Amino acid sequence: MDNVNEKRRPLPDPRKFVPLKKRDFAQQQMAPSYTTWKLATMKLTANKFAMGAGIVLALMIIMAVIYPLFTPHNFRGQSLLNTFTAPGGSYYFGTDDLGRDLFSRSWKGAQISLTVGILAAIADVILGIIIGGIMGFFGGKVDEVLNKITEILYSIPYLLIVILLGVVLGQGMFTLIIALVATGWINMAWIVRGQIMQLKNQEYVLAAQAMGSGGFRILFKHLIPNTMGPIIVTMTLTVPSAIFAEAFLSFLGLGVQSPAASWGVMINDSLASWQLYPWTLLFPAGMLCVAMLAFNIFGDGLRDAFDPKTRVE
Repeated sequence: MDNVNEKRRPLPDPRKFVPLKKRDFAQQQMAPSYTTWKLATMKLTANKFAMGAGIVLALMIIMAVIYPLFTPHNFRGQSLLNTFTAPGGSYYFGTDDLGRDLFSRSWKGAQISLTVGILAAIADVILGIIIGGIMGFFGGKVDEVLNKITEILYSIPYLLIVILLGVVLGQGMFTLIIALVATGWINMAWIVRGQIMQLKNQEYVLAAQAMGSGGFRILFKHLIPNTMGPIIVTMTLTVPSAIFAEAFLSFLGLGVQSPAASWGVMINDSLASWQLYPWTLLFPAGMLCVAMLAFNIFGDGLRDAFDPKTRVE
């Protein structure tokens, strides 16, 4: 009777309960899952220095293309009446000993240097991926023979290669790119080789072999895509080295020749007069330093972005 007469407790108010949406509580406590490229992008965008360097590089590339819109002067035009004109007026960076506009010549030099650096880096990546991938995947005698060849090439100074190619092909930008690529791909090949040797015994590679995939299909479809992080980082750091090599060789007279505009050529032309007319050295040397610094900072940012030990801030 007591149970019958006992007052029933009121039902709880459903408005006090908020149902979980889509996922249960345990799933909501889990950290979100990101792909390697998404995580690298998040890390890179969180790095303010790397993003600032990337913006500077983008602006330099754009300006190297559209600079004729901002000046009426041609980079080859000479005016002996306007020699060593100080920066100002229509000569934003002043003029040199032949009255040539340093603004247009500096940006033309940026165009040449960036072209040489980027093309040399792309060629290094292509050769390095192919040769390094073959060395790392097939191993054995193939790896041993190719590794000996790369060691022999690496021991040859690239200055000697530039001189020999200059004698055979003539001096110019095309010869300079070939000389830089002749030994520049070796570091890329060794990096790809090491990455492939670490990945070739993974389960997905063994599964692809069990399904009948050939060696080159496994190499270029499964292994190379998984090494793109170190490849991109190495390529980014290769560009400033190629830019400096172009400027150095042009400074020595082994690269781009005057009257063509190049940062190295402009620095060489300013040696006799820079103490009296410092702008003839300041602008080409300053742009060279800014380009190399920006590429190195951006490359360091990419390296940190692809490093699994770093966290997104």
